[in-house]
Amino acid sequence: MNRTSLPVCAAVLLALAAPVFARQTDHHELQAVPTPGKVVVDGDLSDWDLSGRIVICPDVDNLLGRSSGAVAMMYDAQALYVGADWCDPTPMVNNYNPQFDIDLRRCFHSDSIQLHLRTDQERKVIGWYYAKGETPGVCVLDGWSPWQDDRPIPYIDGLKSLGITEAFRRKPDGKGYFQELRIPWAAIVKSGRAYTAGQQFDCMIDLVWGPESGKGWPVCHMMDLVEPGAVHTGWFWEVNRIYGKVRLSPAGHLRLTEPDFLGKPGEKSPRLQTTEGPVVLPYTMPFDGFATLVIEDEQGRRVRNLIGMAPRGKGAQTDYWDCTDEEGKHVPPGKYRFRGLLHPGIEPVYAATRPSPGARGSSLRRR
Repeated sequence: MNRTSLPVCAAVLLALAAPVFARQTDHHELQAVPTPGKVVVDGDLSDWDLSGRIVICPDVDNLLGRSSGAVAMMYDAQALYVGADWCDPTPMVNNYNPQFDIDLRRCFHSDSIQLHLRTDQERKVIGWYYAKGETPGVCVLDGWSPWQDDRPIPYIDGLKSLGITEAFRRKPDGKGYFQELRIPWAAIVKSGRAYTAGQQFDCMIDLVWGPESGKGWPVCHMMDLVEPGAVHTGWFWEVNRIYGKVRLSPAGHLRLTEPDFLGKPGEKSPRLQTTEGPVVLPYTMPFDGFATLVIEDEQGRRVRNLIGMAPRGKGAQTDYWDCTDEEGKHVPPGKYRFRGLLHPGIEPVYAATRPSPGARGSSLRRR
């Protein structure tokens, strides 16, 4: 069989026939582990067992390690503990005063964690760091919706009224911070009873990265820990109750398998889309990015979609073809070529949520 390999053509994806969606994290369960000993709420997670943590990111390919967070939970007989390891280029910038701000209903617009909990009651716990006052803030906005702005603010001060404690610590490199909360069971369970090993409750987590000004519309956010098949976009008042599960593990120091969507170039995972076969397909990546390769016959007819948006590192790359078509059948003898698209990634920029008042739509920006 004669085969001809032509150089891969790099192309800029400025216009697409179909919509492009960011690769998001998609968790359905979080394992809360027993506290390994006494836990001091000081923003230092070194006394934590972080083995049950989940990584949350709205765009794994472009924002992981820049605008992402890892959330872990622990428990004891008195409280649920929540720890967040934030990656944020403008860390701890939230200028909503938890005591006096008349616009407190929008405290979640800037850097904040939102915990949507359903035990024997539904409760939304929002935690943030008030930058100007250099103090933590925790509030509960149960039952509130922005479509009902004329109602009194159903605000509960989580620190003073519910006994929640919270602390923060900046990362030395200035590109993130740690957030730590201790939430008494009585603050989120109407009966006041503690959850114990083997039990579970519903929960959804929303991480929000705010603008550098500390007020205004968020730069981006991500709802995760959701039910299978749930859509991660929108805000908590716009979506159905798509809670995932928090399960209280009887033991700590878990050895959990990392999800495929967190795979990196060079690692063996379905996301990498490794190829095999006797036909060698060499090409060069001018940057760290993504490759799409197809096989065509002499007439330019598509024979095989080999890889699609597969992560590849900068430099010489080699993929392979096993001489089969899309149905897995061997192709007849002849001349074939491979072509492809290479791009560094497409970064979504959140502008607004349709059809919110004043929505400008969402946009995509090529990096």
